[in-house]
Amino acid sequence: MFLKIPSSGCALDDTDCVCNSDELAQALSGCMLANCTMADTLKTARVQADICGFSKESKCTQVFLYTGIVSSLAFLFVVLRIAGKFVSERLSWDDWVVVAAFLLTAVPIGCVLAMTRIGFGEHLWSLEEGQLLPILRLCKPT
Repeated sequence: MFLKIPSSGCALDDTDCVCNSDELAQALSGCMLANCTMADTLKTARVQADICGFSKESKCTQVFLYTGIVSSLAFLFVVLRIAGKFVSERLSWDDWVVVAAFLLTAVPIGCVLAMTRIGFGEHLWSLEEGQLLPILRLCKPT
């Protein structure tokens, strides 16, 4: 890791350059993925966040709130569509497709809400030991 810093054009003691260099971040991330464990990577991210003064502000509440708002609006629009078609006696197969599509969104919405409960929306350096693995398991395609 110390070999990558000088090759990026930054001095070891130039924290401003080290913290803001995209070239260095890309070089270090490749090096860490190839040579370090996830625990080492998380510890390094925490140290980097402390040195560089990265934000510790969580986005969990925003993710939860926006997901709730969007899904509530979708529910409202589906209900209004079905009610309008029912009143005008023009219900057809495409209305039931809309209802089925809305019901299918329950799974991804549930996953997002479950992930926010276990730390999705937190910065990587703010996660506690063992908190990342359950989030990654929920994101993993089957």
